[in-house]
Amino acid sequence: MTKIEPKEATIKVGETIRFNASVQMSDGSTSPNVIWTSDNQSVATVSNGLVTGVGEGTTTITATAQGDSTKKVSAKVTVTK
Repeated sequence: MTKIEPKEATIKVGETIRFNASVQMSDGSTSPNVIWTSDNQSVATVSNGLVTGVGEGTTTITATAQGDSTKKVSAKVTVTK
């Protein structure tokens, strides 16, 4: 099963929240490692599932299975003042 928790979050600038992801591979196994990315790093950055609010706005945080970029899961993050 592919999932991300939380699926949506609102944080303030300077706050940090932890995301957890499980990405299912084509063979049914779960990827032990995911690569975390933020669509807009001026809104929020992410490192090992730890998301930090940088500036006001909304961005998408994505966890992609290492070794198979077609397997991914995303969450929406809104950052407020």
